[in-house]
Amino acid sequence: MQPISRGFALVTVFAMSLAFLPAAHAEQHLTTSGFTLAIAGSSSGSAEIDLLSDTGSTVRIALTGDPANTPVLAYSEDAPRENTVFGGVQLAGTVTEGYRITSLTLSGTLNASSEITPPDFECGINCFGRGGEAGNEATIAWTLTSAGISTTLPRLNVPYIEGSAPFALATNTHTTGDFTLDIQSTLFAYAAGTMYEITHFEGGSSWISYHSWPAWSALQLTDLVLTANVSAVPEPGTYGMLLAGLGVLGMRARRRVR
Repeated sequence: MQPISRGFALVTVFAMSLAFLPAAHAEQHLTTSGFTLAIAGSSSGSAEIDLLSDTGSTVRIALTGDPANTPVLAYSEDAPRENTVFGGVQLAGTVTEGYRITSLTLSGTLNASSEITPPDFECGINCFGRGGEAGNEATIAWTLTSAGISTTLPRLNVPYIEGSAPFALATNTHTTGDFTLDIQSTLFAYAAGTMYEITHFEGGSSWISYHSWPAWSALQLTDLVLTANVSAVPEPGTYGMLLAGLGVLGMRARRRVR
């Protein structure tokens, strides 16, 4: 059952406006075949980056701590409960001279679980009941800033996740020089336990009994990986030689026609 996302849009906007905190540990740096990358800050100072692979043209980097791996949990034995967890990291990098980043992909997995405990008896006569609910919602947003221009990259918004939901957000780019990458997540969980309110009549008087059964919902972002494709930028002389070669081929083609 999907949650009632009261105020989710508001808290999402608030999360997007949060300033990153400086990293609490020594700043991490990675040097790849096409660029360098470092943690400039994160929402809780727990972000870490690890180089998974570097083929020379494709670089894969694991992101742990912020914004991944911190689960959100909502638990209710009666009244509705909701909880939101924000995470974010800012990465600062420099593309190696003579190279450019041609595409970026942010991938990961959203893992959800929930349970609504069923009542052990039916709500019959003189009974007012409210069914249990459990749900979640996730938003992943990222922004690339290069040459003083900030670009909002494809974002993910999933109103309800069941089980494991892999995702991949990809974009083409032609990034050179210095750049920053801001990645932010908002995870929301909602739960409301089943409640019965039963009115009893006995001997000319009445009384009310309350019965409840718990519900809970959990959501976590894991396996967050940044993949960058890089390529060498041809020297100006290379373009000149290419044009000259095309000109020679064109002249030969015209001579054959004659």
